[in-house]
Amino acid sequence: MTGLRGLFIVLCIILSGCSSQENLTSSSKIIKINFATDPPSLDPRKAADNISSYLATMCFDGLTRLTPQGDVELSLAKSCVISEDGLSYVFTLKEAYWSDGNQLTAYDFEKSWKSLLDPLFPSQGAFLLYPIKHAKQAKAGEVALESVGIKAIDSTTLQIELEHPSPHFFELLTCSCFYPYTDRVAIHNRACLEKKEGHFLSLGPFYIEKYKPQHTISLRKNPHYWDKDRVQLEGIEVFFVSDQNTELSMYEQGELDWVGSPCTSLPTEAMNSLKKRSDFHEYSIPGLYYYAMNTQKPPLSNANIRKALSLAINRRELSEHAIQMNMEPATRLIPMMLRTNTPLTFRDADKEKAKAYFLQGCAELGYKPNNFPKITLSYNAGIGMHFKLVQAIQQEWKETLGINTELATLEWKVYLDSLAQHDFQIARLGIYSPSLDPAFFLELFAYKNGFNNHGGWHHPSFEKLFISAVTTLDANKRLAFIQEAEELFLEEMPIIPLFFYRNSYLKKNSLHNVVLTNGQLDFKWAKIE
Repeated sequence: MTGLRGLFIVLCIILSGCSSQENLTSSSKIIKINFATDPPSLDPRKAADNISSYLATMCFDGLTRLTPQGDVELSLAKSCVISEDGLSYVFTLKEAYWSDGNQLTAYDFEKSWKSLLDPLFPSQGAFLLYPIKHAKQAKAGEVALESVGIKAIDSTTLQIELEHPSPHFFELLTCSCFYPYTDRVAIHNRACLEKKEGHFLSLGPFYIEKYKPQHTISLRKNPHYWDKDRVQLEGIEVFFVSDQNTELSMYEQGELDWVGSPCTSLPTEAMNSLKKRSDFHEYSIPGLYYYAMNTQKPPLSNANIRKALSLAINRRELSEHAIQMNMEPATRLIPMMLRTNTPLTFRDADKEKAKAYFLQGCAELGYKPNNFPKITLSYNAGIGMHFKLVQAIQQEWKETLGINTELATLEWKVYLDSLAQHDFQIARLGIYSPSLDPAFFLELFAYKNGFNNHGGWHHPSFEKLFISAVTTLDANKRLAFIQEAEELFLEEMPIIPLFFYRNSYLKKNSLHNVVLTNGQLDFKWAKIE
C-alpha cells in the first residue's frame, strides 16, 4: 500500500524588510522553533490542540505517515490487506522499538486506541476513531470496549473492522490520536515530568531530552527509531515565547530558524514588509477559522440573532486591512478547496439583512433592540491577529447592530478549559480536516457532545444527513447529502465562519523538507543544506 496518494487536511514592531538570512552551517543539525506556549498535554491521545499534536508528531509515529510530497505512506505498518468490501484492514507491523528498547507490538495499538474510547478517558479526539466498528457506541458507554473492531491477532498483526467503508482511512491514521501510547509509557513520562529528570519514552524520530516548562523543550534524534537513517536533524529546540515582536526579533538575530504558522502568527503590522522577502512563504489548508457560539443559553440560542452577528461582519475588509493576511472570507462551512457541488454562501457584510435578522430575533426573545444584553467574546492570548480581529468585530457589531461586546482574553490552557466546560458566550476557534473528506466539517457539529461542538448546537435532521452521507456507497448521493446538510447548517448558523486558512511563515532558506501538508508539522524528513 506504500505510495497511496493522500493529503492530510482535523484550535511586533515593524522590522526591516531586509532578512539577516544567516544560513545554518552544515555542522549545525539542531534547529530552533517557537511554540509560544507549553503544550497542554504530552499524551498524543489527549492532543486536542495544534501544539500538542505537533510535539506528538516529533516524538511518536503511526501506522501511516505523511511525506513532504503529501503522500500517505505506511510507517510502523509493513503491509496492509484490505477486504473487498472495504470493512476490514489487517496491518502487519514493522520491527520497531520504544526508546527504552522495548519492542512495539500490536497489543500496544489495541490498548492505546481502546483507552481513547473508554467513556472515562478525557480524549476530545476520540471521534476520529468513530469509523471503527462500535467505537462511537463504546465511547458513549453503550457497548463494552471488547466489542470494538480493534484486535491484536498476535504481536505483529492488528485487525481493524469498520462500521462502513472509509475512503480516507489511511489519512486518518496519520493523526496523533492513532499513535500508540500505552499506560506504561504514560506513567513513565509523567514521572519524568514531575521529577524534571530522565528521558521521556518515544517511538518517533525524536525524543524529549529535557523539558523546562514555560521555557524550552530539547528534543534529540531517537537512536531507536525504526527509520532513523532518514532522519537528518540531530535535534530540535522548542522555545515558548508568547510575544510576536520578540519572536520575530529572535529570528532576525539567528536565534530561531522558523517563525509564524503553523505554531504562531507573524505580526500583522509587519506583513506588508515581510511579504517582499525571499524567506517568506504562504500556503493554504482546508481549515476554518471561526467563532463558536454557546447556543444553550439566550440570546445565542436564537438562530436569527446568530445570523445577524455573522452577516454583520465584513470578512474581506478584516482580511485585507485588519490582519493583512490574505485569508479567504468564509461564507460557508466547508472550505472552498473541498467544495462539493455548487458553492453555498451567504453574502459577506450583508448589513441590511443582519439588521433585519437582529430585529426579528429580538422580537422572538422579548428584547428591546436598544436594550440588548452585553455579550462576551473570548479569545486566547499571545496571538496578535486574534486581538485585532476581536477589536474590529466588536466595533462592527456596535455600529451595525448596536450591540455592546466585552472582550475576554485567557491564557491557552485556561481558554481550553473554558471551552470544554462550555463556559463562554462567543469564542475564537480554528479547525482543519485530517483528510480530504468534506464530511469531516459536518461531523464536528453532528452530535451535541461531539468534539469541537463547544456551542452545544444539535439538529436531528443535520445529524441524520451526516450519517446518510458517511454510510452511503454512492458518491453522488454522498455529495447531495453533504450539500443538504450544509444548507441546513447555514440556515441555523450555530457558528460564525470567518476565514478559510491561508498561513504564512518565515523560514531560513537552508532548511528544507518540512511537512506542512494541510496543517500538519513534521520534521522527520527535514534537512539543512
